[in-house]
Amino acid sequence: MTSIVNDDRLEVVVIETLKLETPTGATGPKGDKGDKGDKGDKGDKGDKGDKGDTGIDGTHYVRSTVTKITGSVAQGARETSFIPIATSYEVYKIQTDKPARVRLYDTVVHRDADVLRPRGTDPVVGTDHGVMLDFVLSTAATFTMSPSIVATCFTGDTNVPITIDNIGVSGSQVITVILTYLRKE
Repeated sequence: MTSIVNDDRLEVVVIETLKLETPTGATGPKGDKGDKGDKGDKGDKGDKGDKGDTGIDGTHYVRSTVTKITGSVAQGARETSFIPIATSYEVYKIQTDKPARVRLYDTVVHRDADVLRPRGTDPVVGTDHGVMLDFVLSTAATFTMSPSIVATCFTGDTNVPITIDNIGVSGSQVITVILTYLRKE
């Protein structure tokens, strides 16, 4: 401390300033949210994207029917051929005009390997049997499937391998099978 005297009546004292380190106090309450800022300018238009893939044609995702008429099939015999459906499809309804067993397959190889499997015998579980549908109508009838049957054909086109057995009581028959389906691809 330094003292300076100017006259008898006044004494001026100069004190050196000291900085003291003290702990920081508690944080005060959070202030109110500020006003929203102005909207920025609109950015430049981006580059045009690549052209998309071609969409599906009008034949997809529409329920359709397909009819298969056999030649004359002897009682207890069968006809193997193809029915034009789709590579992937969902069957909703089956109709026959005579008693028949109708089987659909994913490949010709699976159809031909399964041709002699007796009615009422399931394909071997856990094997690649390729049976997509095995349906028996003991009279001329229409049957709506619930749930529907979702299936795929691996023949490389839309011709699904089919086997139709004549399970009628006598004689040779021409059998008509009508399927209602939804094409998936």
